[in-house]
Amino acid sequence: MTVKMNTIITEALSRLRPGSTFLSIRGYQNRYLEVANYSLCFHVSYTNAIAKSIEILKKQVPTNEIQKRALEELIASYTNTLQGYNPKATSADAYERIVNVENEIIRGVKYHPANDELHLWGFQIRKKPHPILVECDICGDGTIHPESTRKPVNSRPLTIAKNEYKKLLPVERFHQFRLVPTVFKEIRVQNMSLTDEDAITKAFKSKGDIVEELG
Repeated sequence: MTVKMNTIITEALSRLRPGSTFLSIRGYQNRYLEVANYSLCFHVSYTNAIAKSIEILKKQVPTNEIQKRALEELIASYTNTLQGYNPKATSADAYERIVNVENEIIRGVKYHPANDELHLWGFQIRKKPHPILVECDICGDGTIHPESTRKPVNSRPLTIAKNEYKKLLPVERFHQFRLVPTVFKEIRVQNMSLTDEDAITKAFKSKGDIVEELG
């Protein structure tokens, strides 16, 4: 399923050069209330990142049975994804690809109809967290960010081993961002600047006017 959107932000993204490009998101707040500035490489091939990650994993030498199993499961999972089959990847069905007014697919962004949200993803280059519980010198407007609501997790040894290997992988540097009001302050890409106020609020002001199902 695809949807046609003629909005400020989708129209701007559809005008980007087709190759990879730098994109920054300023003042992005995730679901844990953590705020940071992000620098991304946009339009990078996710498939190539998976293939490169598999190559890296195959070169690793495990020193115990837990690491051996972690490597085997990670390689199997990424291989399934590369081949277009991953029974654990259930979230893909929740998204619809977006086309512009010329029916061209807009790369790097998808629509989540259940939540009425645009989601953007890219390859993270840098992340600059904002300070908490004090006036934020990055925002520069007297904002005081709260503590994170993220809860500590007691992971199993196998999960810990997988997470250590994932730190080596380019595919794990791909991140997704929700483009909804109040969640970010500004997106900058190729001399364009988009804010949540002038881009997202207007884009979703009347869903019936901007979304056309194409099938």
